[in-house]
Amino acid sequence: MSHYNPDQYTEPQCFIEKEDTGQRFAKWIDTDALAAVVGEELVDQGINPTLENCQAIWLDVLEDLHSLVAIAVKYKFDGSCVLPKPTLPIPQAKYNAGE
Repeated sequence: MSHYNPDQYTEPQCFIEKEDTGQRFAKWIDTDALAAVVGEELVDQGINPTLENCQAIWLDVLEDLHSLVAIAVKYKFDGSCVLPKPTLPIPQAKYNAGE
């Protein structure tokens, strides 16, 4: 397992400005797969997968994304934490169930 070494970086670098890595990574992300996961989970829980419901779920996911990425990076490169199984409860009243 590789470990993060802060000494290997001498100055802060903006990820997006680092060559075109950010743009290449953005193109690599499969947005169709993300949309399918959100829609399928709504259906599995008996909630109508409308555009509004899918958007509401995605915005909820984005709120937690930074902390989940930080945990994953620490787990992958530092090994100092245990990666928890992500769970995001969906309150039935918040979304248009069964419409």
